[in-house]
Amino acid sequence: MSGSLAQVYCLSGMDRVGKRTLAVRLASRLLGVDPEKIYLYPDFYYLNRGIDEKTGKERKEISVNQIRLLRSFLQNQSWYGGWRIIVIDDAEFLNEESGNALLKNLEEPGEKTLFFLLTKNDDLLLPTIRSRSEIWQLNPVDEDEIEAGLVKLGCEGERARRITYLSSGRPGRAIEFYNNEDRLQEWEEETQRWRGLWKTPLYERLKILEGIVGEKNETERKEIHLQKILDIWTEEGRRMLCEQTKTINDREKLGVLIKTIDSLGDAQKMLEQNINLKMVMEKIMLQF
Repeated sequence: MSGSLAQVYCLSGMDRVGKRTLAVRLASRLLGVDPEKIYLYPDFYYLNRGIDEKTGKERKEISVNQIRLLRSFLQNQSWYGGWRIIVIDDAEFLNEESGNALLKNLEEPGEKTLFFLLTKNDDLLLPTIRSRSEIWQLNPVDEDEIEAGLVKLGCEGERARRITYLSSGRPGRAIEFYNNEDRLQEWEEETQRWRGLWKTPLYERLKILEGIVGEKNETERKEIHLQKILDIWTEEGRRMLCEQTKTINDREKLGVLIKTIDSLGDAQKMLEQNINLKMVMEKIMLQF
């Protein structure tokens, strides 16, 4: 088996499609350790952007200091004389400095050293790193497969269908919803709120806006909470677009929907720039 392995794999695909799960399962097989214990195993190294302690948000980049710590790990011999496996999540966020530092290890990784680079889009990787990687593209999973998998886990039919609809072909999200009913209901309520906005006049949408901006959440920052709402709206908006392109020939109506979906993406960028939250959300409400 070891003779057939490359030394650097890039697993590319949307969030929650199963990139990290696949990397961890492959690592657990090679290392001979239970997947649930892999993160404590001395010959396994996991790296992502991490959280900025000052802002409470994900860091914008993987820093060169993080790669230096990884290189310290690689300078040591394997604890058990077998594989050393490194998983780098959000690999597209390697900047030029950290990417070049990592490149030296990718060029000469050492015996029985294996890298998994996880990314939403392999085209965003530094070209020098991408050229040294074997690319695996992970596509959304068929809804019938996800529903069958949920039923096999013991999920009853109607709940399995609810989860399948909202998972959008992402097994990781389906499992999250299966294990967390509150999270499932949160998504359902937000998709219903999004669809309801299309049936309400502007003055009611602005009232809804006041409620959204004023919502209190004890566990996360307001900007992060709004980003999650916008993610759900964007996904549901795309579902609506798929539905309407099949049943509606009104180009003007479709154009409004497309413009509104685009405004969600603009709003997310504005939130990242710390622009006034109410102004960001008002811009969306005016698009309908």
